[in-house]
Amino acid sequence: MEKIKGFFDLYRTEPNGGLEVHDNLTLRQVRQLMDTVSQKDFSHCSCLIVIIMSHGDQDDTILAQDDKHYSLHEDVLEKVAINVTLANKPKLFIVNACRGSAVVTDAVTFRFDNSDMVIFQSTYEGHVSYRSTVSGSFFLQEFFDLLRENDHLNICELSTMLNSRAVERR
Repeated sequence: MEKIKGFFDLYRTEPNGGLEVHDNLTLRQVRQLMDTVSQKDFSHCSCLIVIIMSHGDQDDTILAQDDKHYSLHEDVLEKVAINVTLANKPKLFIVNACRGSAVVTDAVTFRFDNSDMVIFQSTYEGHVSYRSTVSGSFFLQEFFDLLRENDHLNICELSTMLNSRAVERR
């Protein structure tokens, strides 16, 4: 978490720069938060970055603090997509969560859902995602290291480098 906050400290142009951290939300709280996001005025922002770190399962479901699942697509992406003040602004979603129970190490998936929406996920559909209780998530560490070291690259180039590093780690 410190590496993530450190990254945003480097690139933020105003104190607190809109950085919000929400820990251990229940399903109800996740849905309330995303309802708020769907209505919030982001006209002063140039982009939106959402990072989700949790347990997950197949079909892009994510486990809330109260052991209830929510849908990445319906409860998060669709709520962001309907916010008119985010229209035509880059929206980046970084998800570190399992997507099933099969084992593969350090896979990284990358996809576009809309022309201005990009999703990075720490593993493939149907597979687990790894996080060390000591050193944290390889995926998140590498992602933010690459961003910091290569801020001149576009998102597709960054994805290619992230995948290469994942393959090297296997």
